[in-house]
Amino acid sequence: MTEGPEPTSRLLGRAQGLYTISSQGNDLERLSQGIVLNFVFQSGEFNGSTLAVVATQISPYFTEMPIVGGTGKFRLPRGYVLSHVLPNSTNDHYNVTVLHY
Repeated sequence: MTEGPEPTSRLLGRAQGLYTISSQGNDLERLSQGIVLNFVFQSGEFNGSTLAVVATQISPYFTEMPIVGGTGKFRLPRGYVLSHVLPNSTNDHYNVTVLHY
C-alpha cells in the first residue's frame, strides 16, 4: 500500500487477503468474487495497526467494501473501501474512508 498511485509514493504497508471466484456455468455475467482483505500498516502514524474488509465483488472494475474490524489505532472502526482497477494497469486502487476511536 502506498499513499498514492504513483510508483514514488510513500510505502504505508501491505494488503493481504483472499479472493475467491464463483460462477454458474460459463455465464460470465453471473461471475462474482468473495473478498477477505486486511490492510496491514507498517510505517507512519498507523504502524502496527490493521483494517479488515469482507465483501462480494460483482463488477470486475469497481467495488464498495465495508470495513468490518481493525486493530491498534483502528479499534472499533466504521467505514468503507472503494476499489477500482487503474487505467492501463492490473493494479487495484483502494480509497479508504474510516472513522475510529
